[in-house]
Amino acid sequence: MNYSIKTLGTEEELKSVDVIGKNVISLNDDFSSLRKIIKKIKNDVKKKRKISHDYIIISNNSKYLNDFVASIKAAYILDNSKRIDFIYDTICDFLDNDFKKNNYCDFQKDKCIACRLGVTEHERNGCCYSFEVAGFFSMSMIKNEGPCRYLTDQGCSTRNISCKLVTCRYLQENGVMYSPYKFLLIRCFLSIKQIDVITYNFFTTKEEILNKLKKKSYSPYVFWLMLRLFKVKR
Repeated sequence: MNYSIKTLGTEEELKSVDVIGKNVISLNDDFSSLRKIIKKIKNDVKKKRKISHDYIIISNNSKYLNDFVASIKAAYILDNSKRIDFIYDTICDFLDNDFKKNNYCDFQKDKCIACRLGVTEHERNGCCYSFEVAGFFSMSMIKNEGPCRYLTDQGCSTRNISCKLVTCRYLQENGVMYSPYKFLLIRCFLSIKQIDVITYNFFTTKEEILNKLKKKSYSPYVFWLMLRLFKVKR
């Protein structure tokens, strides 16, 4: 199904644009209202309603502009597997670009800002240390801690979305944190179970997480949590 998206900065710019037969959407920073719009577009596309599929988006400096545009694109990906691939890569791209643009970790000679300030347990490589949850009767909460197997001299060798969504305590205290529930692309297209999958599967590969995301689960949610069925099995 063909569609088009054109973005404008302000409503003033509409004066020079042909809006006949097009959906004009003026954005704001109200997550709930924007989510409802995306849900409606998603439903219209799914039911193949005879509506205009040409969109003019007025950004109004909304912080959700890119997320909103990506969500419209996702609505037109009818193959579920390809849509999940798109969502995964788009969120990872956003997180990578945001970290790179703002240089949050500020690595210098393999040491992030938190390491250099001495507010982390490790002396180098930031928070790229994998571990396992210890047994119930263990004296320690974690075991088998060590450098992540996917850490290379060039950085992470796999695109693990769970790791990318997490920031250390130092960054959190400085206002840098992400919640999957604050992305339109995630909230409009992934189930609660799928959100658990992208949130809690650290130190695994992109392919393993994608396979888990695409696998249907019929377990009641309480068992899903209690039995940790959201975890990738190796």
